[in-house]
Amino acid sequence: MNTTPRAPTLTLALDYSPEQALAVWQLLHELSELIWAHYQLPLLELLRDDYLEDGDPHAQLDLFQPPTYPIPDPF
Repeated sequence: MNTTPRAPTLTLALDYSPEQALAVWQLLHELSELIWAHYQLPLLELLRDDYLEDGDPHAQLDLFQPPTYPIPDPF
């Protein structure tokens, strides 16, 4: 059973200036780096099932083939 929480549905404001879009991207990037630095091992455990091949708990993680998630069409 996958215990990874589902990501909330987000919408993107289409009227950002390039500078505003960059500022948001930088904020999110920095936030993700801080979260990863603090929670790396627990996050790996939560994401483990997403990266296992055929659901085998003894299989090596396939970190070069990330799982596919539905990405909403921005247009």
